[in-house]
Amino acid sequence: MEGRLDREKQALFDQFTAMQDSVTTQVDEFKAVRDTWEDDAYAGYFDIEQSILTETGRQVYADTTGAEGYVTQALPSADWWVNTRIRIPVGEFVWNLKIDPAQVDTLRLDVTNGDERIRL
Repeated sequence: MEGRLDREKQALFDQFTAMQDSVTTQVDEFKAVRDTWEDDAYAGYFDIEQSILTETGRQVYADTTGAEGYVTQALPSADWWVNTRIRIPVGEFVWNLKIDPAQVDTLRLDVTNGDERIRL
């Protein structure tokens, strides 16, 4: 009886492994198609961005947080976009917020003002 149970257990494990491999292959194929699409869809983005910056006389301010999780950046008064993202287990959390530094001196990024994006 024990031998039969071991064989059944092994057969079920083998079946599960085959299904898991099949799904993994399909997900990998999907990711390859998605990545190719992203490369094509966003191919001219940086050229467009540079053109807009040149026309408006604005510049991009980039920074990263330190160990304490803060960034301090002095910006001229105008409308600005704060854009950042962090990876989470199911994808990423994204912030894309319009601010005017004359009206906002501190911007806290948290789940209430960002968007969770699921990503395979």
